[in-house]
Amino acid sequence: LFSLSFSIDGDIHDFFLPNGLKVIIMERHGAPKVAVSIAYNVGSHDEPVDKIGINDIVTTAILLEGTELYSNDEIAKRRDEYKAGYGDWNSVDITYFWTEIQIDGFEFVLDLESDRMINVKINDKVLTKMKERYTVDWEEWQKNELRTAFQNAFMEFLPAGHPYQTSTATLDQIEGLTAQSCQSWYKSYFSPNNAVLVIVGDVNPKETTKLIYKYFSNIPNVDEVPPDPSLSILGIDTTTPI
Repeated sequence: LFSLSFSIDGDIHDFFLPNGLKVIIMERHGAPKVAVSIAYNVGSHDEPVDKIGINDIVTTAILLEGTELYSNDEIAKRRDEYKAGYGDWNSVDITYFWTEIQIDGFEFVLDLESDRMINVKINDKVLTKMKERYTVDWEEWQKNELRTAFQNAFMEFLPAGHPYQTSTATLDQIEGLTAQSCQSWYKSYFSPNNAVLVIVGDVNPKETTKLIYKYFSNIPNVDEVPPDPSLSILGIDTTTPI
């Protein structure tokens, strides 16, 4: 994995946990900070025709609902305390969350991300809030005529039935989602064997590996992550729902 006796700035170490989580560590010792990113191999292209918009709803719940261990207020308090920068991205191909934080907040980020990998609850009350938020965002999106025109032109280029045509859900499609289907989606895709944890910063690889095992190794994987759909623009079978 790595040498315990000698390592230098820029060294990269990668390995898998027994539950399938891939880990990449890069040492950058120029400042007492660390960046943590966890990426999940799931996006809108994975959504079947009867669940368009579900990944956006689930991602928003992960971001905004907190867990039993970390409420939203506690997360905000800790981020302010450690002067953290943070963000997320949810696209057709991938969903990820990132944090840049002072090195003394490193363990908090690992604890938070491991908890969000397993302890987010999406019930009817949460789903109603997420749908309301989506409606506001969707209405704002529609006001940007240039952006919607570009998206519509891109959709016209794709053959019927292509997975990238599910990138934006209508309000009717969002309204049809259930809490049970959202919780099932979360359990299926936001799992260690469908994720990559990337750590870059002023870290010791040996000690960092111990922390990663501490926070992530006990999270169970899923028996089988749904396979990626074909993204080819040739030979699309338009009679079979994706």
